Amino acid sequence: MKQKIIRWSYYIILAIILIFGIYIRTKLYILSDVFEDDECRLALGMMDKSLWQMFLPLGSYSSTPIFVFISKIIAEITKYNEYALHFIPFIFSLASIGLFYKICAEYLNKKISLIIALFLFVVNYDNIYFSSIFKTYSLDVFIALLCLYYFPKIDILELKAKHLFVFTTSIIIFMLTALPSLFFIGTFFLVNIYKHYKDKLFYKKFAAILIPFALVFGLYYFFNLLPTKILQMHDYKEFWNGIFSAGIITTITATLKFLFRPNTYTLFSFILLIIFAIRTVFNKNERKIMNIYLLSILLLSIFASYIGLYPIALGRTALYLLPVLIMAFVKTTDFQYGKRIYVFIVYIIFIVSLQAHFMPKYIYMENNIITTFRNYAPKSLMQDMIKRFNHTTDKIVTTNASMYSYTFYAIQHNFIQNWNMLENKKNTIDNAREIYFNYYNNLDKNKNYWFYLIKEYPFTPQLAPTLDWIAHQNVLYSKQERGSYLYYISGIKEVKP
Repeated sequence: MKQKIIRWSYYIILAIILIFGIYIRTKLYILSDVFEDDECRLALGMMDKSLWQMFLPLGSYSSTPIFVFISKIIAEITKYNEYALHFIPFIFSLASIGLFYKICAEYLNKKISLIIALFLFVVNYDNIYFSSIFKTYSLDVFIALLCLYYFPKIDILELKAKHLFVFTTSIIIFMLTALPSLFFIGTFFLVNIYKHYKDKLFYKKFAAILIPFALVFGLYYFFNLLPTKILQMHDYKEFWNGIFSAGIITTITATLKFLFRPNTYTLFSFILLIIFAIRTVFNKNERKIMNIYLLSILLLSIFASYIGLYPIALGRTALYLLPVLIMAFVKTTDFQYGKRIYVFIVYIIFIVSLQAHFMPKYIYMENNIITTFRNYAPKSLMQDMIKRFNHTTDKIVTTNASMYSYTFYAIQHNFIQNWNMLENKKNTIDNAREIYFNYYNNLDKNKNYWFYLIKEYPFTPQLAPTLDWIAHQNVLYSKQERGSYLYYISGIKEVKP
């Protein structure tokens, strides 16, 4: 009877976690009827380009070819509807929950370990946040999980001709859909080379996979990835240099803090990773194929970030590491011997502390959900401005951080107006106030101005000096929605910096 109660309690807890994961993602999808800045950039990059141009760079802000190819088809049919373009990330985020559960059910020994791992994955803030964002981050996680599920079970030496073709095609599709899959594919190659480096037949089969894969990757790199990186380094040089110049420890710390925010237990996370690495390398009983995959993927990702190939310190670009890190963390307490109940108590306290800041906001009110996961409101402020806009007397002012949001939603609403923008990428906190005040003071004093202020970049202060200047003006209308602002000003009064 006791065992039956324990078994049913286990299934009930799993069901609650799974239902909550589906509920919160579905509710966020329903409420996500707006694009944020990054999504607007990507959508603008897709406009006025043919379907086949989706395999080429879309500008300094691009994405993987297969994702934008499919998204372009959807966008042309639905006129860039937000729900339609959020649908692919949303579906794959739901599929990721089931796939993560299936992997952990096979990998972890104890039921409590599976509950802990699934809980961390399902309620993770950024995993939820990007479930309805028009970018590839949800696909990165799903394909990472596909690789973790299938790769450890595949041996190149045992593949027949048709299986070699299917596998090669699959990893090419993975690469063209989710770039971080390269770390999983690279780990798969290394593991198989280590297992069969003395077998001549292995190299024939390995060549049958590697040659077409390398050819496609070469084309992808020289015609898409390299031009995009050059554009990014040109347009956002200081930002990318800052990301790539971080040391290894700083990179790991930044990644842990982002993926498990609000994370005040980074030292504990480091300890868990070190314990996992030591047990994988030195404990023969723990040297399982999945442990080797997890550790190798982490090391390859850190190395690639360190040498400037693919950043993980940026945070969202490391979302594919979320399941890898969770599995590594939980495995350190997934003992095959003894109860070790005190370890699990400490670990559960750590997990609850890790996520407690966001949990109340996830569950109850729609406003809490939308303000927790969506920071800006470009669409509603654009609609508000259009209703009140006087084409004879009014002009528009925006900033470079709000430019993409303005351009996309102006096109969507057939509201094409001349607008003023101060390009201030080289501004600093010290000189921003003076530059902005001088610029605004020189605006046409015979016109009324709409200030459309959606967001600002961390490295270019914009909102504080702008709002300070507006405070001295004759404001006829104002609206703030989340982190975005709309002001209507009559005339211009000069204000000293």
